[in-house]
Amino acid sequence: MAKMGNSRHLKRLAAPIFWPILRKEYKWVVKPSPGPHPIDRCIPLLLFVR
Repeated sequence: MAKMGNSRHLKRLAAPIFWPILRKEYKWVVKPSPGPHPIDRCIPLLLFVR
């Protein structure tokens, strides 16, 4: 059976270039929920908190 709904995480290598993260340190990063805006032009708030 397949999972219904969107995933809540994103692989770091697939994250946009302008995010201030280390690409090869860990595997996952928080996936933003931008609402009506494009996902490739937003930054999750948790990146700044961490």
